[in-house]
Amino acid sequence: VKEGWVIPVGGMWVESDTNLPGGESLARQFLYGQKYLLTRFGRIATVGWLPDTFGFPASLPQILRKAGLRAFLEAKLSWSTVDKYPYSVFLWEGIDGTRILTINSQQFWGEFHPNDIKRAMQNHSLPNLPAFQPFGRTDGGGSTTWISMERYRTYKDVPGMPEIIIASPEDYVELMSRHINELPVWRGELYLETHRGVYSNGTVIKRLVRDTEVELRELELWSALLGIRKNYEELWYPLLEAEYHDPMGATNTKLAYEDVVNRLTRDREVINKELNEILSKSVNNDNNWVTIYNSLPWDRTEIIKLDKPLRGLPMQRVEDGYLVQVSVPGIGRKSFEVGDGVNSGDVIAVNNYIENSLIRVIVDGSLKIYDKEVNRWAVEEGRLVVCEDIAIPWSGWNLEGWYRRNCKVLSPSQVSIVEKGPLRGALMLKYVFNNSEITQWIYVKAGSRVVEFRVEANWRERFVVVRNEFRLGIKGLHAVYEIPYGVIERPNRPSNSWEAAKFEVPAWRWGDLGDDDYGVAILNRGVQGYSARDNVIGITLWRSPMFPNPFLDYGHVSVEYAIYPHIGNWVEARVPKVAQAYNTPLRVVNGRSTELRFLTLSDDSVLLESVKLSEDGNSLVLRLWEPYGKYSRVAISIVGRFDHAEETDLLERGVGGVDVNALSLQPFEIKTVALHNWSL
Repeated sequence: VKEGWVIPVGGMWVESDTNLPGGESLARQFLYGQKYLLTRFGRIATVGWLPDTFGFPASLPQILRKAGLRAFLEAKLSWSTVDKYPYSVFLWEGIDGTRILTINSQQFWGEFHPNDIKRAMQNHSLPNLPAFQPFGRTDGGGSTTWISMERYRTYKDVPGMPEIIIASPEDYVELMSRHINELPVWRGELYLETHRGVYSNGTVIKRLVRDTEVELRELELWSALLGIRKNYEELWYPLLEAEYHDPMGATNTKLAYEDVVNRLTRDREVINKELNEILSKSVNNDNNWVTIYNSLPWDRTEIIKLDKPLRGLPMQRVEDGYLVQVSVPGIGRKSFEVGDGVNSGDVIAVNNYIENSLIRVIVDGSLKIYDKEVNRWAVEEGRLVVCEDIAIPWSGWNLEGWYRRNCKVLSPSQVSIVEKGPLRGALMLKYVFNNSEITQWIYVKAGSRVVEFRVEANWRERFVVVRNEFRLGIKGLHAVYEIPYGVIERPNRPSNSWEAAKFEVPAWRWGDLGDDDYGVAILNRGVQGYSARDNVIGITLWRSPMFPNPFLDYGHVSVEYAIYPHIGNWVEARVPKVAQAYNTPLRVVNGRSTELRFLTLSDDSVLLESVKLSEDGNSLVLRLWEPYGKYSRVAISIVGRFDHAEETDLLERGVGGVDVNALSLQPFEIKTVALHNWSL
């Protein structure tokens, strides 16, 4: 490395997927990847390197630059099946305005075959500047071979051949940086027009990744705020490795997929054991009390499940315990005494419908949702759909647009009320398709607009995709989706081939279809393939491909998601906040403690995704981001003391002092703040 024979690139722990993991997972890919390079080789990578990853979100330029990278190389866009990306080298501009020099290589391996050189020259969009082509074995030119070097020596003497120079990626970036004003600009996401099936493959690993992200966040947050000075880097490794692009997309063989699932399952067990021990030690042992922790920075009133009711609080007896409605302060805790609850709430379930004071859910052949507050239909028709899903030879990777040509709407063979309120009502729907059985539960909770879905199946089909689609009572002017540490609007009324190619798109925790005055969001817990066309929004629940894993999502399948009808547009309805709460349950431990707020944000439109001990162990690090595309100012108050606050990059290197009483965030900005020498 010191002599320049080996060039560290990428700076990530693994060659990660970038559409499906959470924003904090991507931040940790770079934090631990660059930390590894720095401690082992005395330097970090300066060129991002994701040659085989399946598309790139519009939030990535900011993440790359804040991870110490000057440029980014990818090669997968050359696989797009409809449109050809017009630039081989360009400035990629993200949703926040950050730009990064980007190299769009035509392939990511090779042995200097003449066709490799021909392809690189023919697809180079800047004829006055040199083209660039990785070569060597493995993804991204891992090593040269003897035949590569023999060809190189031969080509130098062949008349008519272009001049070929072997140089490092950093040398090429340096050259292009001198011509930065000549480079074209691409704004928005780099959408890969193939491999759309990876958004929905592998229901088990998608849910495991989401749950592990949430639980690691809580472990770090509560450990730090309760004064336990511990680094949990080792617990991040199984998660980051599961987010390598093939495991995350479930495009592994059966044995490889099961290995990743088992590692992640064991990791979750360790995380939850440690988290439960930390929280249990923070309360006084008293079986007559429970203490509930809320890790989000706003007060929450939620319905949770316990094995006993709480004195004076709304409750409902269910088959495996009690539903109890509690209110807990933001990033805080509150204790409740065990005792007789009260039967109160606004949920009624009768015949084929459930309602509370805000909405009514009806199943009459199809699903309908009526908004009682504004007297309009939010969902005019919700339907479970199965479609033929044939993509040869890449069935495990690809969901092709022609799947829509052969679809069938399933009608429930049975509809029954399984919970009647007053805190929660539930409908159970049963479906039969060929040799498979599907059961769908629909839940309405007291005082909530969020309608929750749980679907379980004994699935015995091949080459069939299962989707839930909702025709909304709106025109459908805007289709908006959360991406890792960002939000993007995508076309739902395509007028060209670029827009039509986005018939299936990835989302992080939610997608929303709406007008200026009303909309409906689909929230997910690891079900991340979405579509929107006109006034219909859909979510892909699972697929059943044959290659490379013929057992993927075959047998028992289970997914969870929710519908959130809202007044106003997605910004006014605070959809990002609702989706984060849907994915972040309250935490319960037995025992009693004092009520306490550990940390407060003055503006709850700013999302707090991470609170952790700094890598040097001396400071508290907070990571916030602005999800609404607006300038924001927030004040942070926190228990304990610290010397001063400093903004850092994702590698926790200081970039300037900040005032935590007036912290400014630009639209879609990711802000990392270190509270130096923080202590309780």
